[in-house]
Amino acid sequence: MIGYWFSRSDGTTQHLKDTAAVGETHYYKGEPVPCHTGLHFSPTPRDALSYACGPIMWEVEGPDDARPHGDPVDKHAGKWRKYLRRVDLTRVLRQFAAREALRVIDRWDAPAIVREYLEDGAKGIDRVDIRLEAWAAASTAEMLTSAAKGSGAAEAAASVAPASKPDAIVIAAIGASNAAIAAARPSPRVAGRNNWIGEMAAARHAARKRFNEMALKALEEAE
Repeated sequence: MIGYWFSRSDGTTQHLKDTAAVGETHYYKGEPVPCHTGLHFSPTPRDALSYACGPIMWEVEGPDDARPHGDPVDKHAGKWRKYLRRVDLTRVLRQFAAREALRVIDRWDAPAIVREYLEDGAKGIDRVDIRLEAWAAASTAEMLTSAAKGSGAAEAAASVAPASKPDAIVIAAIGASNAAIAAARPSPRVAGRNNWIGEMAAARHAARKRFNEMALKALEEAE
């Protein structure tokens, strides 16, 4: 089956020391157990992003009898994983984070420089010149208290600051997306429990779809 998997820029992860390369296959001799042993891959790019440790997305092939994890399934563990294609999603992750953050930016008193950075980032423009200033402004504006009030936007600003951890931009993209989902949540007292659950499910589905489309487009364009 075809799936997706993320690595660091050098093709390794915290669990995989052997470098991944297009055309190669890694094998696992033991019994695969999701989250513990085996070679993992996910059914969609967004599922794979939840387990990412870096910005490199791989299209991979794995065994049809790979063991599933989650309900709905968000990854599989198999005895082998073949690397078909790869793409560096650094730019996509930064753009996605900015777009998702802008969905909630009106819920908090965002400093002008943060809004400026995110608006350019949503267009795919990396404003290196204001990275640190934007992140400092977001950090000192007490934005990190509630996702519904904009922690996603602060996370997005963080994604462009010089980072010592390779997964910083991944965390930013997930944080901004979760903030946008939380912001779409109606009050259960007003909407009723069934509508509240439905609205959240719809918001989550829409956010997943947005990322999957961006990631798959980047993969095709990288050919």
